[in-house]
Amino acid sequence: MRAAGYYPCHNEKQVVESIGYDPEADVDNTPDSVFCSHGAGTVIKWNETEKYMHLNPDLGGEKAPEEFSRPRYFSIDDKELEAIMEREFGPVRRRMYTRAKTAEAPEYSVAPSKREYVIVDGYNFIFGTPEYKELAAASLSLARERLSDVLRSYRAMRDCELVLVFDGYRVAGNTGERETRGIRTVYTKENETADMYIERLANDIGKNYSVKVVTNDSLIRLSAMRSGVLRMSVKEFSDELDGVMKRIMEYIDGKR
Repeated sequence: MRAAGYYPCHNEKQVVESIGYDPEADVDNTPDSVFCSHGAGTVIKWNETEKYMHLNPDLGGEKAPEEFSRPRYFSIDDKELEAIMEREFGPVRRRMYTRAKTAEAPEYSVAPSKREYVIVDGYNFIFGTPEYKELAAASLSLARERLSDVLRSYRAMRDCELVLVFDGYRVAGNTGERETRGIRTVYTKENETADMYIERLANDIGKNYSVKVVTNDSLIRLSAMRSGVLRMSVKEFSDELDGVMKRIMEYIDGKR
């Protein structure tokens, strides 16, 4: 047998009432809208969208309220940023020797590009990728180690900072272990989910770094949009990892 297609429901109202569907609780198909304000996404409730629309006067509508047009994010100074990074990853280790500064500044200067941070939702990636999901069915710890190894190679090739976040909130007494082995692996503290940690970290550093969040979680991706950081799905990042690993293997083969 084969489905013939979709047709209008003859008793739509009764069906919706019987299942108690609540559009505001449906995070995968949210009724809200995302408006762009000064380069950052802002979530607007479904019943307030008309108030914020920028419509042609001939079509009606009102001008966006003043409070919406103000910038919502502000830069933080170096001391505040360093305090955030020390809180999350421990004391900052600085090199003993640095390159000597030039005596004269160039006539024209270009602002340096921001350091790239990639934040990966660990379990979301593992269970969203067939290869790792199959490996996790046999051994979850093995899947974590495999992902960590691949991300270390990715980080070395891309020259970026990489934070791998795993849920640890269900483990009683978990202190939120953090370790540095080429990448920063974070196990969230007791009563703190990976979603909460990633959202907080992205909000804290999103203005001062080029941040990319890898997850399929709809709420995290909406939060990333509000923070003005790049969102990438598990599939997109998996394809990027495959491309990086292919280039690494080609380089190794060329050295043999």
